[in-house]
Amino acid sequence: MTGRVLLLTLFSVLVADQVSKHVARRALADDRRDGLVAFRLVANPRPGLVRLHRNVALALWAVAVAYSVVVVRLLDGSVIGGVAIGLAIGGATSNLVDRVTRGAVTDFVCLWRWPAFNLADVALVAAVPLAVGALL
Repeated sequence: MTGRVLLLTLFSVLVADQVSKHVARRALADDRRDGLVAFRLVANPRPGLVRLHRNVALALWAVAVAYSVVVVRLLDGSVIGGVAIGLAIGGATSNLVDRVTRGAVTDFVCLWRWPAFNLADVALVAAVPLAVGALL
């Protein structure tokens, strides 16, 4: 059960994020500000912490997926754990697709003073408390 939930979540995040980025790239030519929320197209060429060669990024992604398989085994059938890992892998995969195919991640949502982000980033952040909760 956990495997199916994980895969469904992973592909849902991947598709939703890629579709939202496609729409953002086509529709957001300029800054749109609506109070605390702004929609602005940003091509983010920088990885989260350091500049990585594409092959290194792919290798790290593969290690993260392998590690996730181990974590899924530890979760022993937890649906919440499957959702958490699916969110994390789906978000990471979608941003990696951008980085490999476009050379930069497409970000388009700005909240007040926060840096621009996308749905994949939301999935990655949401995965952490869910995974911790599933392991407790």
